[in-house]
Amino acid sequence: MPGATAVEMGLLPKLPDGGFRAFVRFPKGWSRPDVGHYAVPEEFVVLEGSLSLNGERWHPGSHAWIPAFQRRQGLGSANGCLVFAWFGGTPRWIPGEPAQPASQGRHRSSIEAGRFIREMAPGAPQETLDLTDWTWRYGA
Repeated sequence: MPGATAVEMGLLPKLPDGGFRAFVRFPKGWSRPDVGHYAVPEEFVVLEGSLSLNGERWHPGSHAWIPAFQRRQGLGSANGCLVFAWFGGTPRWIPGEPAQPASQGRHRSSIEAGRFIREMAPGAPQETLDLTDWTWRYGA
């Protein structure tokens, strides 16, 4: 990750929507204090530990959605964490303030019965992440 120390990533295969999906482990004390943004939206679910961004903190089982062109600052994990992240395309860190307003469009996502469910579009296959054993599935 540009502007920060290394993280461990387990990348999943690309899907028809062109998105980027990965399990990401942030080590204890990890941080990226710089201001920047991505030109694609991001969603993540925290599986272990906690992650902070823009003055908010997420814990195991919590979900975040960050729109494209949203200002990001103060990303970090004091005690380390594991997240499952979805990006709406290739995530390329853009240093500095966004030159346009944050996007508003998003997928329908929910946490139900210990599973994170992400609908890419009405009638399209769903993605499911089991929050107990961290199994990811794509399809009906």
